[in-house]
Amino acid sequence: MSINKTTTAFALSTLVLMLSLVIAVLWGSTGWIASSDIESIKVLGLRLPRVIVALISGGALAICGVALQSILENPLAEPFLLGVSGGAVLGGTIGIIFGNIFANLFVSIRLFSFIGAIFSIFFLILINRRQGGISPVNMLLTGVIFNGFISAIVTMFKAFIPASELQRVTLWLSGYISYFGMQDIIFDVVVVLIFTVLLLFESNRLNLLSLGNDIAITSGMNVERLRLRVFIYTSILTGIVVSITGLIGFVGLIVPQGIRAFSIINNRILLPLSFIVGGTFVIIADLICRLISYKAGFEPPISSITAIVGAPMLFFLLRKYYRERGGY
Repeated sequence: MSINKTTTAFALSTLVLMLSLVIAVLWGSTGWIASSDIESIKVLGLRLPRVIVALISGGALAICGVALQSILENPLAEPFLLGVSGGAVLGGTIGIIFGNIFANLFVSIRLFSFIGAIFSIFFLILINRRQGGISPVNMLLTGVIFNGFISAIVTMFKAFIPASELQRVTLWLSGYISYFGMQDIIFDVVVVLIFTVLLLFESNRLNLLSLGNDIAITSGMNVERLRLRVFIYTSILTGIVVSITGLIGFVGLIVPQGIRAFSIINNRILLPLSFIVGGTFVIIADLICRLISYKAGFEPPISSITAIVGAPMLFFLLRKYYRERGGY
């Protein structure tokens, strides 16, 4: 991709992100903010952290999708495929069941979700190593099996959740961005930025891996260690996102594929651009949810918006992919 096209892509995506941020902060379920009203300042204090959460969540899921599609050599790989999201969901569910241990149920959900994600990372690494190493096939199989197993446990645990908290669990599992105080999200913002930068540092090695395992190994790269590092980085990012928002589907799948449709395949460009576009996508989806709340009086899960937009886009991209290769 030429320098001019790269500059244009970053400029346009950044401009759209900035516009989305401004609109999302100024407009929501209570309408526009009036700058002279003290109550509007309070509303702004609620909206801004929520918009930041949408930005880092969408960006993290999108950049994880790019990295996983590279190391798994699978264009349909996405962050919730490897099992870590299941561990975070199980941890969050346990946090709700034992939420009375903490004064704040929010703290309980976040803490147990993150513990569940970290536990899942080490468990899945251990299983993969015992099966012969960190290979794409092993990672996919163990992830799918682990997610299925965890899903069954979560379904069983729902029976122990108080009826008063069942709606909260359902919303969280469906993907829902709540209102936060700025102090509640500082840790998440820092962690997402750190591991996003670590993934950006792997962009050249991911480019080399895209040429094939044999070429990467011949060039002196330890492919298994690269996969292990990327797996750990993406797992921590996914665990953080799930602990805040629950499960938001399609972002890590359609954003990378949508950008690749414009012949952007260099990971040095694809990774940061995916973060920008993914963050914008989730900000807009969350804004739509809040506008529905403003008009209809109820707020749908954000995952319903990402699925409505993402499913047709994915179908279109798959048709284009197969047509280019002489398929249907």
